[in-house]
Amino acid sequence: MFQGQQEVPGQRHFFERLKSVERDSEAITLAEPFPTETLVPQLVRQAIEELAPGRRFYKQPKLLALGWIVLGLVTLVLAVHENQPRDFFFSVLTGSFFFFFSIMSFFAGVTPTKRTRLVAAILNQRLWGRRETRYCVEVIRLLGTIGTTYGDTPPLRRWLFATLPYLTESEAQALPEEVRVVLRRWLTAFSTTDAERVVLLLVLASANDEKGRELARRYKNANSEAVREATKEFKA
Repeated sequence: MFQGQQEVPGQRHFFERLKSVERDSEAITLAEPFPTETLVPQLVRQAIEELAPGRRFYKQPKLLALGWIVLGLVTLVLAVHENQPRDFFFSVLTGSFFFFFSIMSFFAGVTPTKRTRLVAAILNQRLWGRRETRYCVEVIRLLGTIGTTYGDTPPLRRWLFATLPYLTESEAQALPEEVRVVLRRWLTAFSTTDAERVVLLLVLASANDEKGRELARRYKNANSEAVREATKEFKA
């Protein structure tokens, strides 16, 4: 919760109430009584806690991945007993796909739960169009934990990269290390666009981030002129 903010009655148990919600619109309506400045940090903290390393296995997406593993193994076993070569080949191919996909899903890392996806939907609805930089840290924490490929996380990422350029130098320098780690990870990610990389380089340069300076050297000869220019923002 932001400093100086008082607890809002009923907000403490809001995350628990999300258990009974299925749709984004329902979650957004449920959140209406609570102010953004207190709701955002609370929801981010609780969403991250739900994905704590010691509890990931018990979440529904992981159990679903285990189900696909079993299905893949069953399909492969049944394929062994097929007499028709064509059916055998199809069964083996299908079973192998299920098995490979499920293994990758299980070990790929954190998979958002239903409630963490609903939190992303609430934040996206609350923040879209608002260039309020004070929420950037919380959004980075959330997206750095649950990823940016599920539900409302892609538009939430777009909000973040549209808002990060408004950070003041003092705000950038105040970014905690856990947030800087996420920014540096995104900087070198294959999926990061040149426009996003420019934003990340400028933010890390404003933050005087030493590790970011080292990473910036990789992009001094980038194909994008904007990216090359952004690397020059790091002070010598």
